[in-house]
Amino acid sequence: PPAVTRTNVITSPAFAACHLPYQPIGMAAAVLLPSLLLGKVREVTGSVVPCMVIHAWFNACYLLVIGV
Repeated sequence: PPAVTRTNVITSPAFAACHLPYQPIGMAAAVLLPSLLLGKVREVTGSVVPCMVIHAWFNACYLLVIGV
């Protein structure tokens, strides 16, 4: 199987683009790699649950770093 599927390559940039109205371009672009990785996790596990857990952990760490 490919490292990244065509679906993931199409969906991840679209997901990053959805962040543009709310974040500066650099932050929106920074969403691309995590999106590709979470897409791969979804492909490998067949479930979105691990992706949700990883995403929640990432957001919690981000909030801790910025001091919210």
